[in-house]
Amino acid sequence: AEAAAEAEAEAEVERKKGGEAYRARHFEKALDHYTTALFLQPHVAVHWSNRSAVHFECGEMHACVEDCEETLRLLGAAAAAAGEGGLIVTSTGASKLDELHSKVLARQSNARAKLEQ
Repeated sequence: AEAAAEAEAEAEVERKKGGEAYRARHFEKALDHYTTALFLQPHVAVHWSNRSAVHFECGEMHACVEDCEETLRLLGAAAAAAGEGGLIVTSTGASKLDELHSKVLARQSNARAKLEQ
């Protein structure tokens, strides 16, 4: 349990550093931080979503679509767990999950459209 808590804390630091780099448009650094967060917590959808955004900004549409697909798979698993009572999601949490789902679907659609050009 202690190792999991440590990994979660480290992943959160990496996610925040990734966000700072992303906002500064230092996409290579952001990609490194988000990938490290994924290594520490591969089951967290937001890490996949964040990395997909970097891939999109860098024109790496195949990688963007793949990360979007994993995000959507994880969000679907979270929704199923919530539906079975295995996961408690507050209305605020559910709203954030819905927002993330919508963002990822739009990003995936845009990336696929660019691949078809």
